Amino acid sequence: MESNETDQLAGADTDTVAGPPPKWSWHLDTVDQTNHTFGLAVGSESTVVALVGQAQGHVFPVQFLIDPADDQNTLGVSQVLREINHYLVELGEPDPWAYLKYHATTASNLYSNVHWFVLDRTLGIK
Repeated sequence: MESNETDQLAGADTDTVAGPPPKWSWHLDTVDQTNHTFGLAVGSESTVVALVGQAQGHVFPVQFLIDPADDQNTLGVSQVLREINHYLVELGEPDPWAYLKYHATTASNLYSNVHWFVLDRTLGIK
């Protein structure tokens, strides 16, 4: 795994961010799957490779269900990290969680190479 990808796994490359820190961020952590979560799948596979949990404060927990250090997962991990950074940090939504609920229902999500799913343990994948 390259250094830049390692920096991304830490949540963001804070050395190159100008101005005030982002309002929202994420970190690698175990996601409480008893609550509503988002699952991310790559390509035509419906296998969820990462989870995003509800934020504590302004920090979202992210858990990979595949080994990010495995060379076979490099491309998928890179794509998932780009999506996570885009929707949780860079987009600057006042409520990224609400926006992701919307995004998961859009054609953009359907045709993207990374797909967001709302995971509701009482109803399954939506």
